[in-house]
Amino acid sequence: MAAADDGRPLQIIRTTEENSFAFEEENLAQVLDQISDDMKVAVVSVVGSFRTGKSFLLSFFLRYLEYSKQFPNDTSMDWMQFRGERLQEGNSNSGVDSPTVDFGFKWRGGTERQTTGIWMWSKPFFRQSAIEGGAKIAVLLVDTQGMFDNETTMALTSCIFGISTLISSHQIYNVEKRISEDNLQHLAMFSEYGRVGVSSEEDGEGEQEDGGEETKALPRRNLEDQVPFQRLEFLIRDWQDFEDEDDIQRCEREVDEYWAKVKAVETREAEDLRSTREQITSCFKSTTAFALTHPGSKVTKKTYDGSIDAMDPTFRKLLDFYVRRVFSSANLDPKAIFGHDISILELKNYVKTYTKLFEAGVFPEATTMLAATVKATNENARQSALVKYQQGMDRECGPDVKTYTNTKKLDLAHTYHSKSAMGVFDKIATIGSRRTVAEVRAQTEEAIAKEWKRYKALNSARNPLRNMEAYVIPGTIALVAIVLRFFSMTCSSFSDTCRDVSDTLSFVTTAVFLFIFISNIMVFKMVYEYGSVILKRVSAGENLMLVLASVASEERKE
Repeated sequence: MAAADDGRPLQIIRTTEENSFAFEEENLAQVLDQISDDMKVAVVSVVGSFRTGKSFLLSFFLRYLEYSKQFPNDTSMDWMQFRGERLQEGNSNSGVDSPTVDFGFKWRGGTERQTTGIWMWSKPFFRQSAIEGGAKIAVLLVDTQGMFDNETTMALTSCIFGISTLISSHQIYNVEKRISEDNLQHLAMFSEYGRVGVSSEEDGEGEQEDGGEETKALPRRNLEDQVPFQRLEFLIRDWQDFEDEDDIQRCEREVDEYWAKVKAVETREAEDLRSTREQITSCFKSTTAFALTHPGSKVTKKTYDGSIDAMDPTFRKLLDFYVRRVFSSANLDPKAIFGHDISILELKNYVKTYTKLFEAGVFPEATTMLAATVKATNENARQSALVKYQQGMDRECGPDVKTYTNTKKLDLAHTYHSKSAMGVFDKIATIGSRRTVAEVRAQTEEAIAKEWKRYKALNSARNPLRNMEAYVIPGTIALVAIVLRFFSMTCSSFSDTCRDVSDTLSFVTTAVFLFIFISNIMVFKMVYEYGSVILKRVSAGENLMLVLASVASEERKE
């Protein structure tokens, strides 16, 4: 039985009645806030025609990921019945009792569409990866509205496919029975953005500014870094052409051979067929394929209760193999934009930027999409650099620091952290013209300069000797009053004037000291705390000397 804290699907992009998009920023933040800022993230998304089992597949993904958290080394197929003998999570079939329907991506049999917009699972999964010596990576699951559902315009369909591809690191393209030419052409239409993106960077050299001055493009990166998208995988459903369904490895090889023939360029005589394939393979870092047989006639019924045993045994074996392949450490690539592994903050900004770009429900020009990517990348670079600087300076003299830092040490800290911050900026801001990046770089330096003023003011307020000149005059008056008061104590008992002067001086002295005390309570507190820190350090040094002396004495005795 699923528990309420296991998660639920959250809609991050909603389609409206006007065939446009709306970004659900709070829902996305609810997911991303669970991931630490320094952790890489993999985004696994499933797209394809409606009623092809995308959400059904994702519900099995969820079962496997939940099971492997408790049994990471188990290689059996027990995970399929981890929640019970029926797949109740997300089961929306009418007349079926599914108490855990809300704890999975909703699916059902029949011909009517189920999913609209783009949904993300509310809880990330943390798994071992092949990066940085097996570091943990956060895995996000994304479900998308089915394409070609007779209710959605072609423009909106293309936009949904486009956003999903832009935000995912592993795009699973769900197709039926075979990879058709229509599938390839639809994919190529969107990947035109990638081709324009790469060629725009290559052609950026020699770009002229308004004043006639040449603006050189940024240095070219490795060819692999220039590929705009990452992993594309065709998942062929209801495949019927396996020669030996009991040999899973052989099935995998057969699909690999099939995909190699489909994407082959040299065997195509027609120019449009060749260009379609060249465009796809040049825009994705990796293109692969896998196939699943039909799950069984009972599974497609509107009355299917989610019984695992009712599924075809071959389908179950292939599904087990495929799920393990998708979430193996070797295949969990962190989400990257033009070769740069993006952070959680950057991912949120990219999703927001791309949603705004597509919000009218019209597929934008490729050059517009590239410009949006450049703008989002530079903004991410600016924010990441500022956060880097703030984190460093907060440790030196932030709001939680109570002691005063001397000016020289603070200047050195500012120099070090500002340099580190700009290093972060330069690492991220790698696309676009030099002029564009230089402008954002200058804005970043200006923002850091404003923060530097704030940190200096914070530190100055903790200075125990701050504004001492304001107390010199009252202190001098008090001192003179004390001296005069001393001499006035010799007044004759018959001199009323002398005694009045003496009482007045006493009052002035008391008033001045009371004023200084009240107005400097916080200063006295800081002086006390600062002195306590110094005394503790001195005491620790004395204790260390005593320990060393004791050890030396024992050695002499031996």
